[in-house]
Amino acid sequence: MKRPFIKLTIIVFMSFIINAKDVIKLPTNEKGLVVYTEVIEAPQKNKDDLFTRAVEWLTKLYMTEKEVVKMQDKEAGKIIGQGKFPVYVNRLGKRGAGFVNFTISIYTKDEKYKIELSSFFHEGEGSGTVGNGGPIENEKPACGASILSEPGTAMSKKEWLKIKNQVNDNVVLLINDLKKFMSEENKDNW
Repeated sequence: MKRPFIKLTIIVFMSFIINAKDVIKLPTNEKGLVVYTEVIEAPQKNKDDLFTRAVEWLTKLYMTEKEVVKMQDKEAGKIIGQGKFPVYVNRLGKRGAGFVNFTISIYTKDEKYKIELSSFFHEGEGSGTVGNGGPIENEKPACGASILSEPGTAMSKKEWLKIKNQVNDNVVLLINDLKKFMSEENKDNW
C-alpha cells in the first residue's frame, strides 16, 4: 500500500518541477548583474529633441516626472530615474507578489539614444504575499525558497521563476513603448 502512495507523491512532485516554466536567460553584464541595454537609431532627430521626448515618455508612463526622474542633464543628454512594476504569482494575476524596482537610464545624442534598465530588486508587499526576493540576479530569493513557509516569509522556486520571467516581459514592453513614442512625430504643434 505504501509503494503506490510513494509513486503518486513522486509523480505529483515531478509535475510541479516539469510545469514550472524555465526562466528566460536574463541579460547580464561582466559583473553578472541583470542589465538590459539597447542603442536605437533616430535619423534626423537631434539630441535635445530626443532628450525632451524621453523626459515626456517617463512622465506619461509614471504620471509624474518628480517621482521617477532622479537626475537629468540636458547638456550631457542623460536622464536617470527609478521605476517599478507589479508582479504576480498566479495565472490570473490576482495574487500580487509585490513590485520589482529598477533603475532606468536614457542617454541621447544626435540621431540616436540609448536605454539601459538595471538594478532590478523584488520586494514583497503586504500579508499573504511572497517575501522579498531581493536582487533579481539571485538564484534563490533572499526571503528563502520553501513551499511550506508562512505567507510573506518565503516563496517557491516556481514563484521566483515567474517573477524573473515577468521582469523580462515588462522590460521588453517598456523598451518597445519607448521606441514607439520616440519614433512618433511630436504632436505639440497645434
